[in-house]
Amino acid sequence: MNQLTIASGGTAHLPICIAEQADIAVQTASKELSHFLRRITGAEFSVRTTDDNPAIRIAVDPSLSEETYRIRCDSTGLTITGGSGRGVNYGVFGFLENVLGVRFYTHDITKVPQCPELILDEMEITESPVFEYRYCDYNMPPEWRVRNGMNAGIPGMFGGSKTYALFVHSFNWLVNPDQYFDTHPEYFSMVNGQRVKHRSQLCLTNPEVIAIATERAKQYLRQNPDATLISVSQNDCYNPCECPECAKIDAENGSHAGSLLHFVNAVAAGIEEEFPHVIVDTLAYQYTRTPPKVIKPRHNVCVRLCSIECCFGHPMETCRHTASFAKVAKTSEQTFQEDLIGWSKICDRIYIWDYVTNYAHYWLPFPNFHVIGPNMRFFAANGVKGVFEEGNGHSVSPDMTEMRTWLLAKLLWNPDFDVEQGIFEFTEAVYGSAAAEIRAYIKLLEKRVTEGNIHFGIYDFPFVGYLDPETLAEAQKLLSAALKKTLTFSERVYVEKAALSIEYAAVAQAALLGQTDHDRMDAMFEKARTLGITRISEWLDWYPSTRILREWSPAKSITENLAGIASIADITPLADVENVISL
Repeated sequence: MNQLTIASGGTAHLPICIAEQADIAVQTASKELSHFLRRITGAEFSVRTTDDNPAIRIAVDPSLSEETYRIRCDSTGLTITGGSGRGVNYGVFGFLENVLGVRFYTHDITKVPQCPELILDEMEITESPVFEYRYCDYNMPPEWRVRNGMNAGIPGMFGGSKTYALFVHSFNWLVNPDQYFDTHPEYFSMVNGQRVKHRSQLCLTNPEVIAIATERAKQYLRQNPDATLISVSQNDCYNPCECPECAKIDAENGSHAGSLLHFVNAVAAGIEEEFPHVIVDTLAYQYTRTPPKVIKPRHNVCVRLCSIECCFGHPMETCRHTASFAKVAKTSEQTFQEDLIGWSKICDRIYIWDYVTNYAHYWLPFPNFHVIGPNMRFFAANGVKGVFEEGNGHSVSPDMTEMRTWLLAKLLWNPDFDVEQGIFEFTEAVYGSAAAEIRAYIKLLEKRVTEGNIHFGIYDFPFVGYLDPETLAEAQKLLSAALKKTLTFSERVYVEKAALSIEYAAVAQAALLGQTDHDRMDAMFEKARTLGITRISEWLDWYPSTRILREWSPAKSITENLAGIASIADITPLADVENVISL
């Protein structure tokens, strides 16, 4: 087998060659490759606009699909191509990772092997991502996202993103009640016989509403010429329209998704002539989650199915548990699994909106590492083409979110990625000498969830079942031992974040039982401040949250305790915790 020498003795044997008219994304890819090859070999690799032979060539190959890349090594050199500028970047980072062993773990920790004598065997590797849309909104920088294969939140210099002209919960952006309700209340939801302005949806069968929404969608697309997606989707509340025409369609279809698709299909048909490349995205969310019996999405419509009511402690393919707030709201008569399979039979483009944190308590541990792989494979097996993993997009989180994001990125590219192996190598690289304790902590919570058959969701209180006193004490013991290890500054920061998650669980449980230790609470929030953690829940930063914990009275009901906090009280996903709080 022929071999190609890339570098030896601190000298680069090949230049990096790009076309003279190469776009900015190809230029970026060449600079990234030069940078990391220098770090690996110690040699300086020049970037040229000539076609030397042999050479390292980087180019767009129009014969490849947009995000496919190909790596070829033979006697003429090393060639890395992609179907677009972003695809070329995926090719460069795929080469660095899969061939040379580089790992882009976190924003500040990258594993770069040292190899002064870099010699490559002949090879040809072609890779494409399984999902066409891949995003997780934890706070990671754009370069980290593209290096790990995501395709949203990517700047133009790396090839740009899958871009929305308008993103989710968009009804009010398309037909604004402040503009139209006073003169045309018939444009908005009829609920219990009355048209509703606030926390309303649209009247989805009104032809004037369809016309206004269609024209408004065109305006957004004209203002965002790079967009290939636009969301035409329900507001983030209930109150679907119950007028006779909407109700008739919903009754025929056995789901509020009937009138929704009637509306979305009409808008999709209306924009298609001017924007034939654009996909109209809508939500199958809460009351629209169940697929309709009759109507089907148009060919240019994408349905984004949301898993908000699911249990996140067991694989979605087999777990039938539904969160209590979903039962109260009567969001779906079917399970999420049945809904996904149902949508897959009538829709050619399904995206998933999945959830990977506790939105009421961002700081609590969310032990889902053992289910993210099975869930991603379940999505892929049922024809899903895009996945958004929603985490804490507001601030840094303590719950090992860097590892969770890295694992999710790998699964979004390839659902068969080995999560167990990923956890091992990530903990070794990021947590250093405390890696074994961190892995034991992860296994402790996983074992409690699986052996105790504990279901948990995204709005649980600190008394969630896997944080029972015995497990909490053992977790504190493991993380205390981790902090006693000899750690670098970076390793200590990551261990302290994990320890803060368990400390928050302990402090919050005590506070909710009326046993507030103000000094301990103050120390916890001071530690959070030094770690750059500012947000405690989806709705609140830590300052009002501190007040809630300080003033909580176990003698009052949850509703009474939260009465002054309208942003939380309005959500009310708390039905399961009354009995626990009274312990």
